[in-house]
Amino acid sequence: MNSTMRNTSKPKTVKHNNRKVVLSLLRQSGPVTISELAEKSRLSKQTLMKIVQYYLTEGLVTLLGKGTSTDEGGKKPNLFAFKPEVMYSMGIQLSGDEGLLFGVLTDLNSQIRQQIDIPLTFNTDLTTVLDKIAVAYRQLLGLQRISSDRLIGLAVGTHGYTNYETGVVLVSPHNPVWGRDVPFKKLVEERVRDAIPVHVDNQIRYQAFAEKTLGAGRQERNIIVLRCGIGAIAGVVQENALKRGRHFLAGHVGHMIVDPYDEEECLCGARGCFEVLISTERLLRAARAGYNQNKDSQIFNNTPEQIKIDDIFSASNQNDAYAQALIDEVVDWFAIALSNLNLMYDPDLVILQGVYARAGDYFLQQLRERVTHVSLLNLEKQIRIEYSQMGRQAGAIGAASYLISEFFR
Repeated sequence: MNSTMRNTSKPKTVKHNNRKVVLSLLRQSGPVTISELAEKSRLSKQTLMKIVQYYLTEGLVTLLGKGTSTDEGGKKPNLFAFKPEVMYSMGIQLSGDEGLLFGVLTDLNSQIRQQIDIPLTFNTDLTTVLDKIAVAYRQLLGLQRISSDRLIGLAVGTHGYTNYETGVVLVSPHNPVWGRDVPFKKLVEERVRDAIPVHVDNQIRYQAFAEKTLGAGRQERNIIVLRCGIGAIAGVVQENALKRGRHFLAGHVGHMIVDPYDEEECLCGARGCFEVLISTERLLRAARAGYNQNKDSQIFNNTPEQIKIDDIFSASNQNDAYAQALIDEVVDWFAIALSNLNLMYDPDLVILQGVYARAGDYFLQQLRERVTHVSLLNLEKQIRIEYSQMGRQAGAIGAASYLISEFFR
């Protein structure tokens, strides 16, 4: 494999751009003839033959055989097809609230070829995190039995305020042990020790990219992906473009103050932050505090100390009054936050990820109803809210897919 094929930073020459156009068409079209490529690309057949021959040599295109002849008869044309399994993309997601590092290796059609999970929690020291990334990287390559020269790159979704352009994590509130201004991209490059492109961004942006390209947001131009659990953060897509903001703050809604009179202090130092008010830890504390008055609740099949967040979700979906009261308070805070986001971004769709994505019917029904009644404007609003169907590895899949989109751009 020619190593220049994966150099995403090389100058965009006319030849380079034409090659990328043709490769993208081959990827999207299925088996295709030179004549069909000429109609779609408006390039000459002579130019197309040179480009296809180049990709045949690189191994990214294969000759399938002969197609059908034209109505006028004549020679049957050659059929060419894209080979997505010749090169690969790797995505890694640090998911502290799930207690795992997720890693995937995909082909160039974003189909997962290998995947692994490695235990990882919030506020794990930086050296250990980097070591686990290196382990995941090597294991994924080993499972597929490929070398790094068949990899278009590695994208890592991390936590905190992250400068995508430099790969520096400016600060990570849930990982204070990391310190500030961590050169995460550089450190990952040093750990993997291979000459591959490395991208680092907040994981929510890769999760939003996954929903936009592969998930519930495929048909929408404007979506918000809201991931909540221990913390809260949103990925924003407007007019099909992923938004980061000038200071890379776009989507950090967890630190949007929705109740300035709340007494609990957030990790960021403020009070009344959205992520504190809907934190699963806070919800569990509230449930335990009401044990003496609600011993008959379905939440308490175990001792108060042993209950889990899924116990509250399950009970609320079985019409347990105490569980529903607890969920109703959380819904109120969600409704205020989503109403604010609606006023700022006016999305076509809001997709819920993270712990609350498994809350079930009661939470979602109450949220859909409540959010329509919270607004500064007397306008009828139909805010579509759905649970993600992508599973816990959305960030890793989105990271790998983002690299692929950059490769074909």
